[in-house]
Amino acid sequence: MIGQIIVTLSALLGVFFILNRFKTINNYSLSEIVLYFAITLLSFTIAETLFKGFEDLHHLILNGELDVYLLKPQHMLLQIIENNLDPTKIGRILQSLAMFIYFMNVSNIDFTFFNCIMLISMILSGTVIFSCLYIIYGGLCFFTLNKIELFTILTQGSREFGKYPIDVYGEFVLKFSTYMVPYALAQYYPFLYLVGKSENTFYIIYPFISLLFVIPTAIIWNLGLSNYESSGS
Repeated sequence: MIGQIIVTLSALLGVFFILNRFKTINNYSLSEIVLYFAITLLSFTIAETLFKGFEDLHHLILNGELDVYLLKPQHMLLQIIENNLDPTKIGRILQSLAMFIYFMNVSNIDFTFFNCIMLISMILSGTVIFSCLYIIYGGLCFFTLNKIELFTILTQGSREFGKYPIDVYGEFVLKFSTYMVPYALAQYYPFLYLVGKSENTFYIIYPFISLLFVIPTAIIWNLGLSNYESSGS
């Protein structure tokens, strides 16, 4: 817990030091950047707390322990979540929530009822996108039977990219996070509208469009599960 707080504070300090020197990054102020970071961190922390157990799915497959899950009437996804849920990680969610509330209050945004609804949709849809990455990781483990480092980079990397609005990292990262892993739809584009960087009202519905990522996630998971061969033990 203390270690995670130190890591988060270190990331924030890095943002503060950079903004102290350059004042703005891509015309984003300090208050805008830290609010964006807080939104991303809260979404990612919720997803990681619930779904990180999917990173160890290859162990269940290789050891034949997955057979136990299949014999139970409860849905396998729920079983994996329940069996890997660490109550100590709730503290990380509270930490992220506290940071989000603080930076929301010190930002220059007029938090009307509509804007608050937008924020909630951004957080929830971002949580869904990050959760889907863990589920896709688990689905692919049925084929590879090994840990997939690429998806570790995607899950952890998405949190690192969340320190700044996506366009800071260039066009390739922006397009990738729009069309491939659509967390830009969930958080970046509506954030532009929220802070007045864009007047495109269609950005309001982008978090809901990003939820379509659930479809390929479900397909990959079900294909992987159908490929599973019981150990017979």
